[in-house]
Amino acid sequence: MPGRAAGPACGGSARSRPEPSPPHRSGAYDWIPGPRAGATQRVSEQIADIQRSSRSVSAGIHATSEVIGELDAVQTLIGEVLEEQVEMAKAFETSR
Repeated sequence: MPGRAAGPACGGSARSRPEPSPPHRSGAYDWIPGPRAGATQRVSEQIADIQRSSRSVSAGIHATSEVIGELDAVQTLIGEVLEEQVEMAKAFETSR
């Protein structure tokens, strides 16, 4: 409405909050006050653990995929050998 000050509902701010300053000390989360710093550090460590675990799982899936590819090649070769044995058995039976 004209003549009214912009409040929170209108996109304004009832009071301004200072932005947190970026890390400037030795610890990456020293600038975060109180227990939130520890919680932030724990979350960061958990994310790093999940990323390491994901890389490990991905490597395992890749290795498994390679083994499956090798097994497919062996299975194809076995199938070809069995077909050849069937043909040899048929030839043996007809020559008798």
